Amino acid sequence: PPPPALWMADILDGKKIHSVSAHPNDGYTFATCDRTCTISLFDVRQRSKSGLKSISTYQTSRVQSCVKFSPCGRFLTTIGFDDLIHVFSEFMPKGFDKAKHCGIPHDNQTGRWLTPFKICFDPLEPSNIMVGSLHRTLQHFEKIDS
Repeated sequence: PPPPALWMADILDGKKIHSVSAHPNDGYTFATCDRTCTISLFDVRQRSKSGLKSISTYQTSRVQSCVKFSPCGRFLTTIGFDDLIHVFSEFMPKGFDKAKHCGIPHDNQTGRWLTPFKICFDPLEPSNIMVGSLHRTLQHFEKIDS
């Protein structure tokens, strides 16, 4: 097979990818968010001669800057300029159509000179996330699965 950089370039159709996250457990699935406000799931086993197409997509109202799987792979989160932290659960293997989704309000309007916020999962509790804030504090969201 060709090096990963070659088929990655082919599958994404020239879209600017803002973030990529690999599923920590299965080794085949990865998620992206791009400049078209699309969150996509890919399975590398679905690759064909014409490239790799997403197995599921979710459209947001504004661009997402970070996509991240939880360490256990149960959650997929994104954060972006729609002022929400998107949390998906129960998306494997069905994709976004059958996933549970919630949006947590978060002010992500950092301005053009600041780097967008990134999500970090709490290492002690995988259903908790942490993210920076414009209030110069660390925001800790507990039990994102409820």
